[in-house]
Amino acid sequence: MSKLTLSQRAGYGFGDAGFNLLWSSVSLYLLLYYTDVLGISAATAGAIIMAGMIWDGITDPLMGLLADRTRTRWGRYRPYLLLGAAPLALSFVLMFATPWIAAGGLVLAAAATQLLFRTAYTALTIPYSALSARLTTNSMERNRLSAMRMIFATIGALFVARYTLEFANGFGDGDLEVGFLKVGALYAVLATLIFWTTFALTKEADFEARDAQPALSDLTRMLSQNWPFLLLFAAVLIGTSGGNIVTKALVYYLIYGAGADPTRVGEVIAVFIVTITLSIPFWAWLTERTSKRLVWLSGAGVSVVALVAFFVAAPDTPGGVMTIMVFHAIGAGSFVLTFWSMLPDTVEYGEWRSNVRGESVVFGLITLSQKVALGLGVGLLGLLLNEIGYAANEAQAPETISGLLAIMTLLPAFLIAGAAALIFFYPIDKARHEQISADIASRS
Repeated sequence: MSKLTLSQRAGYGFGDAGFNLLWSSVSLYLLLYYTDVLGISAATAGAIIMAGMIWDGITDPLMGLLADRTRTRWGRYRPYLLLGAAPLALSFVLMFATPWIAAGGLVLAAAATQLLFRTAYTALTIPYSALSARLTTNSMERNRLSAMRMIFATIGALFVARYTLEFANGFGDGDLEVGFLKVGALYAVLATLIFWTTFALTKEADFEARDAQPALSDLTRMLSQNWPFLLLFAAVLIGTSGGNIVTKALVYYLIYGAGADPTRVGEVIAVFIVTITLSIPFWAWLTERTSKRLVWLSGAGVSVVALVAFFVAAPDTPGGVMTIMVFHAIGAGSFVLTFWSMLPDTVEYGEWRSNVRGESVVFGLITLSQKVALGLGVGLLGLLLNEIGYAANEAQAPETISGLLAIMTLLPAFLIAGAAALIFFYPIDKARHEQISADIASRS
């Protein structure tokens, strides 16, 4: 299958709106919820989230192996969207029910519900991501599919960024513990309905002879010969760490460095996400006329310049923060597009080199790098917040604000530049992928 209909692209992309209702809630607000609502120390809260993400990353390739061996009348990957949606929704709600199930201790309850959510999330997100390699083998069609996915992802993230704190205050009548629980239940129901819609609108291609179950040793050989994937794995690990530190620290900087109230925080983050969304069609257009590699490098350059400019300007109003962060968001748009568009191409490269196709393992490992990066980023941020003297719900000292500024700009800029340096050597362009696909087809 090469060409996809608009409903197939939209049906697949819509699923990422559901994932981002959950993921963006955790990514943007869970650390703040732990520190400023539950009263857990920044270092402990960061360690809980880091442990959860690292566990999530460890289980990703294992889930990939399981999905790769799944055979049903609905395909390999789609059944997980149908059957795993409700357990994932329940685990998400339990994270925000921590005060009510904390008989064994608040920290223990937070850690247990975090691990439960991460496990359930892995059970859906790995099959969903691998599904893109089963929908089409056309490299540019995958670029369009990735663009559709990122548009829906950012719509979901935008909704979370703009309304979560406002909903939590309103639903709880000022009691944020109750408010976050009700918001969690709302997002869980919406996400479940979205996953079921994606299941209904997608269909997996049948690769017939290429569908044999490879042995673990064959998968290991395929990965060892797949150096474009290894480059991408390392770049995602480094680049995602940088991007995660920016978004996590931005919430704290807005509240304590720019004096923003909760509603204003949501507005600024919403503008950031809208900008990413609006930039994706441009980056997709540029990709079809140049290459995925050049687009990644261009976007990284924009992000690095914006972050350095933010450090120099040190804006102290929400409007000033928003103005500069828009440019970082434009650069970030290229990363989220090219990352998911490059990954399916490395599946064919590995198959071409080794005669072994294992897209679910490839997607599982890349998600491992992504989640380990997110875990390391939030864990590091929690430690650094302690080091610079951060105290929850209090006015911060000038040196604390200066430290927070450096954490959210210079460190991420260095990491994003490092990821771009690796992608400079990424070898697959449109012409080479077409030749690889033709060679594989001739063998079949």
